[in-house]
Amino acid sequence: MTKAILPRIGGIAAAIALTVSMAACAGGQSVADACKLVKTTDSKISESNSDIANSMSKLTEGEKVDFAAALDPVSKALKDTQSKITNDKVKPQYDKMVAGFESVKKSLAGIDMSVFAGLADLKNLDMSDPASMQKIEELRKKSEAAQAEFSKVQKDLETSQKDMTGAVSEINKVCNAG
Repeated sequence: MTKAILPRIGGIAAAIALTVSMAACAGGQSVADACKLVKTTDSKISESNSDIANSMSKLTEGEKVDFAAALDPVSKALKDTQSKITNDKVKPQYDKMVAGFESVKKSLAGIDMSVFAGLADLKNLDMSDPASMQKIEELRKKSEAAQAEFSKVQKDLETSQKDMTGAVSEINKVCNAG
């Protein structure tokens, strides 16, 4: 039941990274310079996508994952570019995109995935042993709590993704208009 949420969170995280990556046609002083400047962040973001995918893989195996750390290179690239953008048409939207990304990072930073480590142990339990039944009940309660936490995080991520997508769309309009 809880594993069903992982692909959604992973999908949202990947979509967010892609959304940020799509902003690569934007950023700088004149509109043209702004768009070139933002484009330079694209390769840094693309490199980070594999780190994010590795984090999701570790998570499904029950390992502890620090999503905020996995997103740090993207965050740094965005903020480095943000500090260089002064164009009035690009900067407000780029700032919104960066704020959305930082919101994603904050949402993912607090996720407790320890329940997955316990789920991996289920296959080794003796169902006739009362202690095993107690362990199953504890895992069920942890799983329900984790599911509630994941649902909240998923909602936060969807909101951030929507905000970022809107900002990227506006940046693309400005860049495509020249």
